[in-house]
Amino acid sequence: MKVVKKCEFCNSKPTKTKHNRFCSRECYKKSMIGHSVTDEIKEKIKITLTGFKHSEETKNKLRGNIPWNKGKTNIYSKEVRKRMSKAHLGEVHSAESIRKNRETSTGRWHTEETKKKLSIAHMGKIISKETKRKLRVATIKDRENKFGLGQIAPNYNLTACEFFDEINKKYNLNGLYAENKGELHVKKLGYWVDYYEPDLNLVIEWDEEPHYSSGNLKEKDINRQKEITDLLKCEFIRIRQKFVEQEKEFVLKRIEKIIKQGGSKGARGVILC
Repeated sequence: MKVVKKCEFCNSKPTKTKHNRFCSRECYKKSMIGHSVTDEIKEKIKITLTGFKHSEETKNKLRGNIPWNKGKTNIYSKEVRKRMSKAHLGEVHSAESIRKNRETSTGRWHTEETKKKLSIAHMGKIISKETKRKLRVATIKDRENKFGLGQIAPNYNLTACEFFDEINKKYNLNGLYAENKGELHVKKLGYWVDYYEPDLNLVIEWDEEPHYSSGNLKEKDINRQKEITDLLKCEFIRIRQKFVEQEKEFVLKRIEKIIKQGGSKGARGVILC
């Protein structure tokens, strides 16, 4: 007598054999929605696959095969992509995984064809300010770990340091700059500021000509200033190098006026150019 076994999911159609649990792959997929794999099962799978290697015959069969999703778009529905995103939310790679990924990528270079494809793929994409901030912070942290030198620091302008030293001596200040305890690193933003006086909450930025375009301060520098003042609530002064060389005394008087006011009363910006 033939044993008829019904599908465990739809409970209407019979399975192909008595050993099957579902009548079709579709029923199997639907049954797995919302199903979570226990840590015990994950460990068993890990142990099973540990040390597993494909035979040369299998490798030869796999070579040259075109991936099923190559060149295809909109493979997954919006709902599926949402579930995939939710599943990976908050996922943190272990230090061992990060190390292995880094070692795997070391010494690998993209071909010119791949570079061209990547360039086209990213063309027109707008990166948010928050994403840029995260990338800056992550890059700094990665370089600190990679070179093993502790905190890294940017290049600095010797003329600017001489000017900051003069300000400190003239007004009895203890402003931080590259050659006096190092520039202040605003870690949350991934920026360094050229000069910072903590008692006055005063920031001074020294701008060489590459910071300007057609005589105007570049947009990225304006945005950078806004981010810093929004976070620190500081007095912010920008000094254009060529202006200092021409009208040094005038610049010092402007700075003196701000110092006499007692520093920051809120986020403001003064451009001396």
